[in-house]
Amino acid sequence: MLHQKPIIVWQNLQLFLKYGKWEDYTLLDLVLRRGPDGLVNWLEYPTCWYGAHKIIHFALGSISTFAFNIVLGVSMFNMAHKDEEKDEGK
Repeated sequence: MLHQKPIIVWQNLQLFLKYGKWEDYTLLDLVLRRGPDGLVNWLEYPTCWYGAHKIIHFALGSISTFAFNIVLGVSMFNMAHKDEEKDEGK
């Protein structure tokens, strides 16, 4: 799923450059478009775990891909920076 995310970001960037309009998608949109079939079916038509479905559906629908990218980028930067500090300490 995450390996196909850059395709959506690239398409969004092309739309912005061409029309000046940025479409912000939520993680729920991303999962419903590119996620595994079993997860997509459960998110659209739950047959069990209704409470968990409500929580996950709300959480994925509340987080934009832009915010997720920022958090992911900062996390990766911090992990890389910590690895550099460990290498310098050796």
